[in-house]
Amino acid sequence: MKHDKHQRSRKIFFTDFILFLLFLPLFIGGLFLHFAGHGDNHECWHTLALIHVIIALLFLICTGRHILHHWNWYKTLSKGLGKKSRITLIVTILFIIETLTGIYLLIWGEGANSDIGLLHYQLGIVWAIFACGHTIKRFKILKRGLAR
Repeated sequence: MKHDKHQRSRKIFFTDFILFLLFLPLFIGGLFLHFAGHGDNHECWHTLALIHVIIALLFLICTGRHILHHWNWYKTLSKGLGKKSRITLIVTILFIIETLTGIYLLIWGEGANSDIGLLHYQLGIVWAIFACGHTIKRFKILKRGLAR
């Protein structure tokens, strides 16, 4: 029983650590992609878009695992927020919107400087701020996992 709990903790830590590592390149890549859209070098914009999509897909996979690890938190939301973190709920909602706008751009991409692209960029900044709050609140746990 103790071994199973340890294995579960390791899986959760590994997923969280990968999310932590992917967050910065995902966010900075999105900023660079936005700024590249203001220029006239389409090849640079396209390369940055490709890198951003690849990192975002990896982040999406890890986020799916992260949500599965914490599924009970989500299942009990139907009973109300109670003492649950509102930041976690906001991060989740913003992430869903970010993912949907990102998929829209990927499938029906309108290129640089589109309205949906601008919404995706702006929501990405807001999401990143809340995601930082979510991470900072749990940084001690992540640090403890690193020590192991």
